[in-house]
Amino acid sequence: MAQYPSQQNLIEDGLSSNQTDNPNPGQAIPQAKDTELGQLLLRILNFKPDNEDRNAILENARQYNNTEKMLVEICGKLNRENHTTYSEFLKALLDSEHTTWVPSENISQKTNPIALSLKTAKAIPRAIAVPQIMIEYCIRMAKQEKDFFFVSPVLQSLHELVKLYELHTNLVLNTLRSLAFIPVMKESDIINQAIVAHPLKILWPLRKSSTRSIYRCQSENPVFTCKTNTTDSTTDTENELEMAQLELGENVADETNGHINQDRIFCHDVFQASFDMLWDVSQPQIDHRTLPQFWFPQAFIYTILFKCRTKSKVKVERHDFNLEMLDNPAIKALIDYKWIQRVSLLSVYVIIIVMALVFLVFKFSQLRRNRYCTLYNIIDVVVFALPLLGSVIQILNIVNMNEKGDISVLSFSVLVIFLHCIFELRVKKSICYFVTVIIEITGIWGSFGESLDLEGRAWGFDLIMVFYAVMMTMISLNILIALMNDGFQDAKKTSAMAWIKFKLIHIEEAEAITYNIPGFRNLKCKATWFPKVIYYTATLQQQENYKKYFQKEELRKQLELLLAQQPFSIDEMR
Repeated sequence: MAQYPSQQNLIEDGLSSNQTDNPNPGQAIPQAKDTELGQLLLRILNFKPDNEDRNAILENARQYNNTEKMLVEICGKLNRENHTTYSEFLKALLDSEHTTWVPSENISQKTNPIALSLKTAKAIPRAIAVPQIMIEYCIRMAKQEKDFFFVSPVLQSLHELVKLYELHTNLVLNTLRSLAFIPVMKESDIINQAIVAHPLKILWPLRKSSTRSIYRCQSENPVFTCKTNTTDSTTDTENELEMAQLELGENVADETNGHINQDRIFCHDVFQASFDMLWDVSQPQIDHRTLPQFWFPQAFIYTILFKCRTKSKVKVERHDFNLEMLDNPAIKALIDYKWIQRVSLLSVYVIIIVMALVFLVFKFSQLRRNRYCTLYNIIDVVVFALPLLGSVIQILNIVNMNEKGDISVLSFSVLVIFLHCIFELRVKKSICYFVTVIIEITGIWGSFGESLDLEGRAWGFDLIMVFYAVMMTMISLNILIALMNDGFQDAKKTSAMAWIKFKLIHIEEAEAITYNIPGFRNLKCKATWFPKVIYYTATLQQQENYKKYFQKEELRKQLELLLAQQPFSIDEMR
């Protein structure tokens, strides 16, 4: 990770001051640092409202050249007696414009002050003010400096923070919501190197590229990563800009130099998110140079072994999110990037179409030989025809990028498949009874195994009876839904979040498998498949709507809590 200027200046200033005081930096300097820090910690314990030396203590803390070490020592000494004093000191220190804490590159759980303070907050709930101050500082600096590295201590301790949801609900929710919409520093460079996620296209032979231009899909709020090889990126970017200008049908060139103005084509803001927001990965130190070369048959074997084992070397554990936490644009973008829905489901739909065609050919050849049709033959045909038709519709939706495609045909096919399974189990005496009841209700059965008599039967009356039975069932179901209106409305609100959580569960398992296949995460495409950070876009109106929505929700919860604590009568409210 790149060295930040502010951190480099702090290190250089500290080394120069220590070298002038002692000629032997190998031994004497660490002792001087420990002594200075010990004296500073003793003074911080006197940081109280009635103490006149508060400003002097703050000035000494700012002059100390290792802010992170000071924070670690404070969080390590946190207890019931001093947590109030330490929280007041950190509030005054980190809210000051003269103090800058830049997290170190090799920060770990043992050297992360937020993680250390959260462990204390489990036993001492009132001490949660200490990690809260540091979390707010990190997120504020990340948005102010447009540097995602500032939130690395927060992301590293997010797994433990989410576990404290029952004790500190507001802190957990506010932290997750604040991690959304963290801006990037060099937005134009990132847009130029963008690789849009889910670039699925039906390619003709000899066509090389299937990528989508970010300028053509910005209205869809694309999720993307950046190219690692930038040799040919300039020419590709110019071509994409020219194509976008032609599609817009207007002149977007800069009046000063005549070049195409990128800001007039791409109007959305770009934000960044890390996969540490989804899960915590615990893995041993592995030398990737000693790993065997990956080959695809090996992946199948290791996947089976991973499924059979109860433990694995690398553990991927998602954060314990509830549905309310998942309503976050950053989390949605991360899940959308991993959930390559169009690619995976396309192959499933193709397999369904091929299998259905094969069975339909066999069934029609059988009907041609037998030359008579029974109810079971009709169900056999329908049970393969409906999934075939539904799969074709879904493939068309995937090709046309229609996320809200019609799935009614697939839904009915599931019902027909269920009936087909019941009919196939009619060899059992108990199941045959229910099958006979179903057929007798339809009014088109004469005797068990008897062929349909297509002549001399009142088919109009039978169809009307079937239609009446179906309509009455639908009306009864609608009445039942109306009676459960509250539950239906709640399910309507949470269904989208439940779908996101369902996808996260499957993504977590797939991610764990990739860690347990030797060499898989070192492929040439690892920058696209396994990026550390991804980017997503949003308009200014979308950002404002997100903030206003949760502000209204917070006010609603506070009002409900107030009414629960102090119930008012109707006369008092008047």
